[in-house]
Amino acid sequence: MSLSIIRDTGVKGEPLCTLKEYLDEYKHEYRDAVLVLSDIRTQMQESIVKEIRGSKPLIRFEAQEPTRYMWNPIGTAEWTSDIIKEYGQYNTVITSDNNSYLWRLAKYPSSPNYQYWSFLPSGFEFFQDCKDKDLHEREFDLSYSGRLGTIANERTAGYFSYVFEAVKKYKAAVIAFDNYNGLTNFRGLSNHAKLNVIGNSKISLVHNSVYTINADINRLHRLLISWHTKGLKGHPSFKSFCDNPSDVQRLLSCKDQLESYNFGILYPQHRYRILEAAFSRTLILALDDNSYTDLLFTRHEEYIPFTKSNIWDIVDDILSNPRRYQAVADNAYNRAIRDYSLNAFKNLLSDCIASIVI
Repeated sequence: MSLSIIRDTGVKGEPLCTLKEYLDEYKHEYRDAVLVLSDIRTQMQESIVKEIRGSKPLIRFEAQEPTRYMWNPIGTAEWTSDIIKEYGQYNTVITSDNNSYLWRLAKYPSSPNYQYWSFLPSGFEFFQDCKDKDLHEREFDLSYSGRLGTIANERTAGYFSYVFEAVKKYKAAVIAFDNYNGLTNFRGLSNHAKLNVIGNSKISLVHNSVYTINADINRLHRLLISWHTKGLKGHPSFKSFCDNPSDVQRLLSCKDQLESYNFGILYPQHRYRILEAAFSRTLILALDDNSYTDLLFTRHEEYIPFTKSNIWDIVDDILSNPRRYQAVADNAYNRAIRDYSLNAFKNLLSDCIASIVI
């Protein structure tokens, strides 16, 4: 008896690949079951699901909700699957997105063991050298990890303006794949190297949202179609857009005028920024944009929330009194080690598999 783990994309060192390697060491502790680690849906995964379904417990760990509803599946021209039916092929779905967890749970009220919510397992706890310095000993005032070019267009620049102001105003470590306006000073880092940079910063500036841009008009069309025809209706991450008649009409009227199209939506995106900071024992300064941070950490005890109106007062106070905020960074680190390690995910998976009846 053992657990089979399917992960058909990714690069060694990425969190889901690290998770697979970790679970492979303990696979004989589980009953016969199959775990699909997924941040995208692929044809290979679909064929495996069809072959295994009904013969042994089948679990999916979904790491890209709700963002995946804006993407094309690999190898297909457009997204045509019925979302609910797709997930219904699994005995259990573990998702990192609380909105999707609650939404799908409402779709399956008679199946209490079908849905689980989980943090994003990362393996960052193995990078112990990243957290050695106290805040007052660190070189950088703050760090930001993300694609500056993605948030720099005219629609999103206003929403994310604090990021650009912060990296210009303070001694900042900007970690990105792009080099927007020369602001990036760390590019193409491994996860370990990234955490070393964050671990040399007093503050980690994080947000849990993404904003569509002009080039994403086709994604918006797919989202709208999926809302009405493919089972996505009622998802709280997109409800304000898809249920707004004026927004929908604007989108449909601009379908053939992509050059002049200037419209987008803000929706949650749950990535590893918060855990990168926590495992680096760096103070988490999180935009108060949705409840995701509060699912993981306690505000003012384990992280500091900010709004765009008070960010500068907060940053200046932290930089003037880093020792006073050390306990907040330490609390987040201790919480991450205790509750958000790969071992914690292994235990959740054990409970999940034990609850499945075939």
